[in-house]
Amino acid sequence: MIGLCVDGRPHMGVVYVPGVDELFFAVKGQGAYKIKDGLNQEPDARIITQIHAQPITDTTQIINLGSRSHYDARVETVLQKLNSDKQVIVGSFGIKVCL
Repeated sequence: MIGLCVDGRPHMGVVYVPGVDELFFAVKGQGAYKIKDGLNQEPDARIITQIHAQPITDTTQIINLGSRSHYDARVETVLQKLNSDKQVIVGSFGIKVCL
């Protein structure tokens, strides 16, 4: 995970997930993207997919990206208030941001 800030504000970032060979990157004003299986392809053959956050108005549709080591009663309380029971445990903060 690496990022570039200008005047204390984020302008670009990159996160690589070696276990599944996915690279996520974003540039301010240009969007966010994902490259899957980039190591197994020639640079010109890599498929770059633009990714987007999905607007959610129904809190039951929220998916909590939880931590193996930081789940506690406070998290459970927030999830109950949101009426959300969907959870995915992911180890890295960088991966959580990309998902």
